[in-house]
Amino acid sequence: MSAQQISEIASLLNFEKNKLELLKYAYPFCRDKMNYFIVENALNFKSSKDELREFILKADY
Repeated sequence: MSAQQISEIASLLNFEKNKLELLKYAYPFCRDKMNYFIVENALNFKSSKDELREFILKADY
C-alpha cells in the first residue's frame, strides 16, 4: 500500500489511539516509506505525531 492509501484508511477511524495503532502496524507494509510523513495528516494531536515519528525512527534502525 502507498502512504496516501494508509493515510486515507486511518482518517476513517474515529479514535486517535486506533489511528496511531493502524499507522504503526502499516509502516512495514508501506511501499513508499519516504512519503510516510503524509500519514501524520490523519492524526489530530501533536503527541500522537511525535509518537509515530519516534516509532518510525526506531523501526528503521
